[in-house]
Amino acid sequence: MINGQDQFFCCALCSTEYLNLRTEIMKITGQDEFAVRLEGTPRGRICNVTTVDSNLQFFVRFDHHGKLAEFRSLNY
Repeated sequence: MINGQDQFFCCALCSTEYLNLRTEIMKITGQDEFAVRLEGTPRGRICNVTTVDSNLQFFVRFDHHGKLAEFRSLNY
């Protein structure tokens, strides 16, 4: 359960990646409620984040343990 909602992940690695991504987004936005959409491959993903008052975009890449290897803003 994440933020009061049941979540399904295909494996433990995907769950770990999501939780690490969520933690980083919470640090940046200061909010704990937002929508996330990921597109890409294991080499890198575009992460679109929608909060109550903003739309943000990041490039993310994870290591083989699910930790963020790269996380950078694409909002210029």
